[in-house]
Amino acid sequence: MFVEQVMTTPVITVTPETLAGPAWELLQEHHFRHLPVVRFGRLVGMVSDRDLRMARTLAEEPTVGDLGRADVTTVERDTPVEEASRLMLEQKIGALPVVQDGALVGIVTESDLFRMLTWVMGVLEPSTRLQLELDDLTRQLADVTRIAHEHHTPIVSLVTEPSPTGTARVVVLRVRTIAPEPLIRDLEAAGARVVGPVLV
Repeated sequence: MFVEQVMTTPVITVTPETLAGPAWELLQEHHFRHLPVVRFGRLVGMVSDRDLRMARTLAEEPTVGDLGRADVTTVERDTPVEEASRLMLEQKIGALPVVQDGALVGIVTESDLFRMLTWVMGVLEPSTRLQLELDDLTRQLADVTRIAHEHHTPIVSLVTEPSPTGTARVVVLRVRTIAPEPLIRDLEAAGARVVGPVLV
């Protein structure tokens, strides 16, 4: 998935000459935390709710150009969402402007990425979450998909991550069923360790 698929567009923006007060009102009206600063369609900075909150304590009202950051990290439409997430995490920022040929075409925020994660993980669909530990990921994943097929149980989502206990991989699997017990028994019989849910 790419940034273009999750970004917000069109983007509400301000110019460097916009006063802090009207910019703050824009944030409050639209429930944003960041406003791109543009001039002639080109990104020249970014101002945050924190910047504007601090400006409200000043005796003289500054402009957005006096408050915002000019060294803004950006991404492009075809940036993978995981790369955008990495940038936001490493740089401790809550939003990334999306540019194309220097022009602002969108913005991707933490909320956009959380919404994407919820959708990709299949949380909004009726399903059951299984967590497995697999020692031989490639071979055992073939077993998992075969067994799901034999049970006529569609796989909604599948994510792997390193196991905290060793060399195994943790597989988080969502399957479209609310009665996973027969599937779990066959997965365990095939050598998968089902961490959850645990059958009693």
